[in-house]
Amino acid sequence: MTSLDVESGLGEPPRPSAPGRRPILLWIVAAYLILDCFTLAARTYLDLQRHRDTGYPDSAVLLQISNFARTGRLYQDIRQAPYVLTMYGPLYFVLMSVPYSLAAASGLSTQILLRLAILASFAGCLLLVFLCARRLTTFRWAGFAAVLFAASGPLWGSTTTLRPDYTGLLFVLLGIWLCLTGD
Repeated sequence: MTSLDVESGLGEPPRPSAPGRRPILLWIVAAYLILDCFTLAARTYLDLQRHRDTGYPDSAVLLQISNFARTGRLYQDIRQAPYVLTMYGPLYFVLMSVPYSLAAASGLSTQILLRLAILASFAGCLLLVFLCARRLTTFRWAGFAAVLFAASGPLWGSTTTLRPDYTGLLFVLLGIWLCLTGD
């Protein structure tokens, strides 16, 4: 250290913390996020077992998907029952008709396979969040921290509700990741 450093007020450089010590707040936040991820996994498992409408009209969405898979027509004739409004965009019903048709052809439960497709979209979102975080920073734990925050309970609802949120988000994150990896 030179006399110029002392006169300018810079003083001693800050000492690095001991290698074994980490701030307690970091550990508390990490423990909370890990516990939240386990809660999300348990809630997802129970939702797959119970097949219940979780506040959104899953049965109406399932009816729209099944009608599209059977007839190839997305919008039903308005002069015929059932009078079901199409709540989501057409791409969602087209995408969900693929696992529905696979389930119907193989004899599996269509509800379970559709919910697993939504869960796969959620897992794809987490993977893309990890890849984007790893691409944006050199901090080696950034990807894991981003996934923990993305999977935390206050930010997400049920991962098995038949809604297009995760499917749409998957494509948005894929576009962001492709922009980040492009030259």
